[in-house]
Amino acid sequence: MVSSALVVVAASCSDEDPDTASSVVEIAPSAYEVQDVVTTSSVPVDTTPTADGRSPVEQSYTVKEGDFPVVIADLYDIEVDELRNYNGWAADYSDFPNAGGTVRIPPNAKFIDPNATTTSEAEEEDEGTESTEEGSETTTGDSQCEPAGSYVVEDGDNPTLIAEKFDVTLEALTSANSWSSDYSNFPNVGASIVIPGDDC
Repeated sequence: MVSSALVVVAASCSDEDPDTASSVVEIAPSAYEVQDVVTTSSVPVDTTPTADGRSPVEQSYTVKEGDFPVVIADLYDIEVDELRNYNGWAADYSDFPNAGGTVRIPPNAKFIDPNATTTSEAEEEDEGTESTEEGSETTTGDSQCEPAGSYVVEDGDNPTLIAEKFDVTLEALTSANSWSSDYSNFPNVGASIVIPGDDC
């Protein structure tokens, strides 16, 4: 087949008079192999949650006002570092999207039905945290430990960043400030919060 192609190319590139006939080379059927036409078909991806309620595929989440990476990670029952790595965020979460942005949720995270408007878990948490939301900026929660001091929330702060900044656990910081598990009562910029001591 290669030699046939060369002959055809040579005939078409020759400097012969255009009125002269060029030779045509016939390619015998045995010189090539007929293959079936390639068709593309998309195999449907099974998005059905596993028996333990995990999603086999990537999900997406639209950031709401007041969301933090740790809140989203808790919602999907994954580690916040796994969420950060999957989205390629910086270690300080400076590139975490604003409200309206999209967060990619890795496969094997808890399945959240995108068509559901509320969940019973969220309702139960709301009922249990109503009484603790008021005055949570400077008061200590159930923790019996001595606070190490206080801190004024700055623009861009979130519970995870503050815990890392003061080398305390997120759980101790959350408990010391009586924040709800979804951090919906995390204070605004300028508010004072409690930094738990080493014995917390």
